[in-house]
Amino acid sequence: MKDVVSCETCTTHEARALAVAAFCDPRSVIIYLKGGKMRATLAARIEAALVAAGKSALVQTKAA
Repeated sequence: MKDVVSCETCTTHEARALAVAAFCDPRSVIIYLKGGKMRATLAARIEAALVAAGKSALVQTKAA
């Protein structure tokens, strides 16, 4: 099994660490990184975890 969540974003280990910081399931982090739909509160927690981990480039931009 490949140890990468999605092309060059982060490893599954990093996804688990982000999930712990965001108080969610690692699958939710993977869905977020792949651009999937989710509740705004969960997305905000994942975004905060990404920024805290120094991966602010992975934060999804919201289309207006």
